[in-house]
Amino acid sequence: MPQSERSQIMKELLRWLDAKAKKGSGAGTGDILKHIMSEISSLGATKRTARSYIETLSELGFIHQYRLKWKLTDRGKNWLKRKLD
Repeated sequence: MPQSERSQIMKELLRWLDAKAKKGSGAGTGDILKHIMSEISSLGATKRTARSYIETLSELGFIHQYRLKWKLTDRGKNWLKRKLD
């Protein structure tokens, strides 16, 4: 998969996760996996690949898990804002 496509998928995931957090308490791992696999990648991602997106964003400090829900960190929000402007 080209790097630009991977980056675009992660941006879309951050955007979606930010919207989920504004409505409630974030999204569970299962919800994120389903969203990546069915919506963002149009059924083109495996569960393993979807998990790698979560792991990468977590390692970068863009998302964190609070209890059983994932949320954007301030660092993730700032990065997303810079990339979307």
